[in-house]
Amino acid sequence: SHQLAEMERICDSVIFMQEGRVIASGRPADLLPSADGAAELSVETFEPVAPRLEGIRALPVVARARETGQNHIGVTLVPGAADDSRAARALLARALAGVGLTVLSVGSATRSLEDLFLLLAEGRPATATPPSKET
Repeated sequence: SHQLAEMERICDSVIFMQEGRVIASGRPADLLPSADGAAELSVETFEPVAPRLEGIRALPVVARARETGQNHIGVTLVPGAADDSRAARALLARALAGVGLTVLSVGSATRSLEDLFLLLAEGRPATATPPSKET
């Protein structure tokens, strides 16, 4: 189904296919927490993030960034940028201050099946068991 939010609620396991090939499969709980091993963070800022989005994406510790609201941004750090979630939050807060943002809060982001699908569409691997050769 293309209704990923519904599938996330009702399915015990999922299979992602692209161009007729299975590209990832497994239980949503196994696929979602860290599909590529990078820290996913949700940030609230005092200033609007849109004018600084390109500067945020250019930061060396940032793998991906997307505006999720006028004063909210979802950020994925590059794998290995920090030793733990506390260090990741501090690292990101310092980096965002460097582009002129006042950080009000930084927390762990929750990834959805839609987020996972977008990662897979970009060619990024999932961490669950590789799919079998059978299709």
